[in-house]
Amino acid sequence: MFTSTSLYRSVFHSLISQSKKRFPFRGVAVAAVPIVWRRRRHCWRRFGVEGGGGGGSFTSWCSSHSTSTSVRKIGRSRWWGCGCESQVSFHQQQPSNCQLSDGTEGEEGLRVFELSSETDKMAPSNKRKKDARYFQTRAHVKKLNLDVAQLDPESLAKRIELNHLDEFPAIDHPAGDAVSAFKITEDVLKPVELAKEREFWYVDEESKLEDMRKILTSKTVIGVDVEVDSEYSYIPIITLIQISCDTHDFVIDATKLFPFITESLQSIFLDNSIVKLVFGQNDVREFKRDFSLYFVGVIDVQLLHQWIACDRNSTGLEKFVKIYLDKEINKKHQEFHFKLRPLPEYILEYAKNDSRLLLECWEVMKERHREYLLSQYNYKAINDFVLKPFCFPSSKPIEKEFEKALRHLTKEKLVLFTKERYFNVFKKIMGWRKRSARIRDLPPDKILSQEQVVRLCVVQPKSVDMLDSIISALAEWKPEWKESLVQVLIDNARVNKE
Repeated sequence: MFTSTSLYRSVFHSLISQSKKRFPFRGVAVAAVPIVWRRRRHCWRRFGVEGGGGGGSFTSWCSSHSTSTSVRKIGRSRWWGCGCESQVSFHQQQPSNCQLSDGTEGEEGLRVFELSSETDKMAPSNKRKKDARYFQTRAHVKKLNLDVAQLDPESLAKRIELNHLDEFPAIDHPAGDAVSAFKITEDVLKPVELAKEREFWYVDEESKLEDMRKILTSKTVIGVDVEVDSEYSYIPIITLIQISCDTHDFVIDATKLFPFITESLQSIFLDNSIVKLVFGQNDVREFKRDFSLYFVGVIDVQLLHQWIACDRNSTGLEKFVKIYLDKEINKKHQEFHFKLRPLPEYILEYAKNDSRLLLECWEVMKERHREYLLSQYNYKAINDFVLKPFCFPSSKPIEKEFEKALRHLTKEKLVLFTKERYFNVFKKIMGWRKRSARIRDLPPDKILSQEQVVRLCVVQPKSVDMLDSIISALAEWKPEWKESLVQVLIDNARVNKE
C-alpha cells in the first residue's frame, strides 16, 4: 500500500528517468515535488530557483522555462528524497534579437548572447578547486560566522605600498658572517628533554610577546612554523607564527601584533646559540617579505631528510612525522583561512602541533643520523637560501591569463571568444582588476573572477546600471569602483572605433 510520500517519490523517479530522453520537465512534475521541494529546496537553487519552500516558487519557475530549440545541460544533480541520481536537461527561451556593445546584431548577436549566458553557469576555476578539503573548510567557516582580521592603519598603508612594487627591494642579510660560521657540533646534538606537561600561550598582546622573548632567550633549540593566508590579501601574509621550545608552545597572532613582530623576534632569530628548526624554505622567505626578519643557525629538517634519503622529491609533514615518530597526523585544517578571528580552539591546537612536532622529530634525527650531521651536512645549500634576498615570484604574461580563461569555455564558445576580437578588452579589464586589487589589498580573484572577466569582455556594459544587471555580485561595490570599470570599457570601445 502506497503512502502519499511513496507515491510522490515513485512518480518523481519516473519523471527523472524520462528526463534523460529530454522530455519537457513540466506538468505533472509540479504536483510531484512539494515534499522534496520543502525538504531540499537548496537542491533547486543549483538550477537557478530562488525563494522559499513550497510548490508555488517551483511552479512559477517551471512555467518560465517553456520548450524551445535550445536544450542546455546544466550538470549532474543529486536528487534527495528520491534515492536516485540523474542527468537533467532544461529548456530556456532565447531572445529573438540582441544587440551588444560592440554593435553585434541578429544571428551573430544570438551567438554572442549564448556565450555570455554560458559564463553564468561556469564552475569556479581558481586554484582552490584542486583541493576538495578547501570546500569542506569554507562551508565550516561559514557556520562559525567569523570576521576577517584587519591590520592597523599604519601597517595596512605599508602593505599597500608593498602591493604596488613590481620588484622587492634587494636587502642583504644583516649577519651574513654569522650564517657562514654556524656549524653542527657535539653541543648542538646533545639530547634535549621535552616536557610532557607543556605550557601553551596564545600571544595576542604586546606584553605577552615580550614575556615570550625572555623565555626563548635561554633556550638552545626552537621549532618555528607559520600559517599564511592568501584568501584576503593581495600578497600572501603571515597571520600566525608558531614557536615551540622544550617547555612551551607559543602561537602568535601576527595580524594583531604586526608592528611589534620584527623588534621582538629579531634578536632571537639572529642568536647563533639558538638552533631554529624549520620545515621547508618558504617560511624563511616569508619572514623576509613580511617582517624583514633574518635567521642565523637554521636547520631545514625537510631538506635534511631529503639528503639523507637521497630523494629528489620533498617529503610532506605527514609522511615526515610518520617516518620519525610513527605517528599519524591530520592536516585537514591546513586550508583554513588563518586571517579569520576569533580562532576556534581546534585551530589553535592544530597550529601549535606543527612547531612542536619539529622538535620531537629533531630529537629522533639526531640519534639516527648523528654521523651524517657531523660529517656530511651540506652547509652551503642551507646558507644559500638563508642569505638569498627575497624576490617576488614572476607574474604570468597576459597571454597566459587569456589562455587560462579560455579553458572554461566549451568548444562551441571558443569559436566565438577569439583572441583577435576580445584580447584587447580582456587586457584592459585584467589591468584594472590588478590595480584595484593592489589598492584594496585583496586577491585579484576577489575583485573579479575569471568568469566575470569573460562576461564583461562579451557584453562590455556602458553604464553602472548595466554593469549591476550583468554581475549582481558587484552590488556591494562603491560607486566610484563601478564607474572606473565602466570608464575602462568605454575608453576601450572608443579606441577600437578610431
